[in-house]
Amino acid sequence: MSWIKGLIIFLIVVAAVVIGYLLYSYLGSYKGLSAENQQLQEEVAQLRASLEEVEATRGELAEKSRGVEDLKADAEALGQERNDLERELQEARGRFQEVSQELAAREEKHQKESQEQAVRIRHLESEVASLKEEYPQKVQSLEGLLTQRDRQIQDLQAGAEQLRQTITALEGDTEALSRERDDLKGQLQEARGRFQEASQGLAVRESKLQELEQAHLELVKQLKEQIKEKEVEISTLEEKLNIRFLDKVLFHQGNAVITSGGREALKNVAEELKNLTGTRIHVEGHSDNLPLSEEARVVYIDNLGLSMARAAAVARMFRTMGVNPEVLSAAGYSMHKPVASNDTPEGREQNRRVEIILMPLR
Repeated sequence: MSWIKGLIIFLIVVAAVVIGYLLYSYLGSYKGLSAENQQLQEEVAQLRASLEEVEATRGELAEKSRGVEDLKADAEALGQERNDLERELQEARGRFQEVSQELAAREEKHQKESQEQAVRIRHLESEVASLKEEYPQKVQSLEGLLTQRDRQIQDLQAGAEQLRQTITALEGDTEALSRERDDLKGQLQEARGRFQEASQGLAVRESKLQELEQAHLELVKQLKEQIKEKEVEISTLEEKLNIRFLDKVLFHQGNAVITSGGREALKNVAEELKNLTGTRIHVEGHSDNLPLSEEARVVYIDNLGLSMARAAAVARMFRTMGVNPEVLSAAGYSMHKPVASNDTPEGREQNRRVEIILMPLR
């Protein structure tokens, strides 16, 4: 700790020496400027005396030129001399002005340098005072840093010991890691087998999707008239193919008996369904929200009974037409899955429908 105190005392002494040097430089430059100013003032006084002598000579020459005509030649010479003296006077005035300007500039420069040196002196004095105030705090801070470093060294030594123990444990786990690696190899082989099975399943699914797409195209051809009249709608969503019949295409109002025109339409659909493999065929019946007539309620009770009867009738028709019954299913949903608003006749007409949904078997 003694070397830190010595360093701070050395910095204080250096700062005091710098302040003394700046003060000495400032006083030396001020004395030099004072001597130059004194010399310039003496030169100005000499020029003024010469000017007075010239003025006196000019007066004497003027009196002689008025009183004596025979001295004209001398007067002309004196006039020439006067002109020379006047020119010298002008030059002296110019030099006097230049000297005055130079003196003013030097005084301004001296004043500016004096201010700058005063600022530097105040700054150095402030730094010296700050060093005196901060000395005890810095000593205390350095002692704290040394204590903290000792603790860090102890922590590092403890960490090194822990690392040595960990390395010893890891070396002992080498055999276990080798066994785990063998197990991972076995799992990798199993994963590759599952991946191959998934790839094959994906290929089968792609084949099924292609079948559905082909069926879609054929159904559009077979039912183009009904599609044109907006009585049938065929759409695809993800892996599903949806064939939607309005109820008037297949049934009379209020019953679940398929009409002759409906059988013809379903026959075209059944021809395509028989060609599909690995495809589930789900028939859904839907209705609007209007109550059934009294005659219909006797047979079907409500809209749910009517929608279920219509879905079952279509499924039975497909079965009689040669569609695989193992992939057929039917359900009725009454008014609970509308595709349009039941507030208008047009919307209710859209909701009275039978949907045939085709999807790949899982």
